[in-house]
Amino acid sequence: MCDQCTRREFLGTGVAAGLMLSSGGLAYALASEAPMPQPRRKARICVIFTGAPGPADRGWNTDPGQMAAMKARLERAEKELGNIELVIGQSGNAEQTAALLKQAGPKTPVLAINLACFALIGVVQPILDGGHPMIVFSLPASGHDWMYPHRWQRRGHRVTLFPTSDYDELERALRLLRVIPMLQQTRIVLFPPARGTERAQSPEEVKKRLGAEVVAVEEKAFGALQATVIAESSAAASRYQRAFDAHRAAQAQIDAAKADAARVAKQFDRGNADRVELAQSRLDAATIARTATVAMLELQQGLSALEDAVQRPLDNPDLATTPAASSSAPAATAIDPALIDND
Repeated sequence: MCDQCTRREFLGTGVAAGLMLSSGGLAYALASEAPMPQPRRKARICVIFTGAPGPADRGWNTDPGQMAAMKARLERAEKELGNIELVIGQSGNAEQTAALLKQAGPKTPVLAINLACFALIGVVQPILDGGHPMIVFSLPASGHDWMYPHRWQRRGHRVTLFPTSDYDELERALRLLRVIPMLQQTRIVLFPPARGTERAQSPEEVKKRLGAEVVAVEEKAFGALQATVIAESSAAASRYQRAFDAHRAAQAQIDAAKADAARVAKQFDRGNADRVELAQSRLDAATIARTATVAMLELQQGLSALEDAVQRPLDNPDLATTPAASSSAPAATAIDPALIDND
């Protein structure tokens, strides 16, 4: 067992190692042969402003104020969503587009924002040739490039058009595009045998279509793991609640101690209290503040324990193996059910 890996990593290498499972002649990936899950990283999205803004009072184009507003909305969305990384640039030709795509990485989804009439069609080819999924955001009167996404779509390219003046739709576009790299970090748990169409039963087709790995695990082993996780989570949640109540009580004591110290200070100024009383009131306030700090530490530890209950591996060796499907199958290990963790 690994002491410092998360439950997600444990499941990636430990519960169903080697079930040589197949249905209709389609073999599924062995959990033991699947690559080790990597730490969850932010979903990278390439944002390309195509062309250049023009005057606000004439022309088929956006103006500098609109471009600034869109950039501000993108920055806000990146901060608030928290799990995306934007590579933002501006392109006036295919070479500049290719440079931005190289910076973003292969197959990175693209949000193309058209700034001027026919600017998009002059820079888009590297995006289409590279197989990048793309959303085109087109403001009213920003040009006629909105006519082309549907044509590209009919040719088999993964392109969607957002013709709108609502800047909040930029965040919606980012939410859609982030699904693609998130699925590439996902493993789909299969309780065999697989059902459905032939394509649905093919792990290769699923990965090609969704980007996610399909790995098999015995339902009995997964159920035992899930039951233990629920029990650990319940205990950790109780610990967190106790720590939360203690911290709240300590905060109330701090407020009372501060009020008492202020009262004694006023009495001292008027000559109705001596220095010993003043010092004692301040000492009491400091002591209670220390208690509150300890309560805060326990609160953080309780929260950490709650997270660990969900993500840490179990110290139960019986869950680390499952019966092999055949005598030639390797010993069992497990997978990462990351699909159920994706939002």
